[in-house]
Amino acid sequence: MQRAFTLVVAIAALFLLGATGKSDLKITDAWVRPTPPGAPTAAVYALIENASAEPDRLLGVESDAAEAAELHTMSMEGGMMIMKPVEGGLVVPAHGALQFKPGGYHIMLIHPRHTIQPGQQVQVTLVFQQAGRVTLSVPAKQPGAPGSMGHGPAMGGQGMGGPAMGQHDMAPGSGAGQGAGDAGMGHGTSR
Repeated sequence: MQRAFTLVVAIAALFLLGATGKSDLKITDAWVRPTPPGAPTAAVYALIENASAEPDRLLGVESDAAEAAELHTMSMEGGMMIMKPVEGGLVVPAHGALQFKPGGYHIMLIHPRHTIQPGQQVQVTLVFQQAGRVTLSVPAKQPGAPGSMGHGPAMGGQGMGGPAMGQHDMAPGSGAGQGAGDAGMGHGTSR
């Protein structure tokens, strides 16, 4: 009898862990811009939405497609566009969104290992505090193409150009989602 009770408790605990393991995050409109040969950087853009009543934090990013991957931001300071790494991650607010777009937050791929050609997919893993690791397959496309958020150069439009690349509910390690990025934006990083 004791064994049966222990088994029922263990099964119930596993069920509860599985029920809470699903993330309320969605990633849409992700893309990476093709790069010219030898480009020092490429940027990934996407929209991360959080339907949960609790915020989550994007702690970092990883990609085998580049020597390093970092969270970056661009802002106007003294009439100049300044790009710099983001320290401590980025919050995806409860019932809100975190948008990576030209002229704002982006995922920087530093020293891509190869030229990114139109139509290629680049693998990027997002590491969240609550949702865990989520790997995306990010399509390479030109700004302004359907599903890309940017129009024109890095400081281009802020809009949501074209239809979504697809919406995917994310579960930790699910590999669901679409991702994107933009080519080197004329800036370097300190190493």
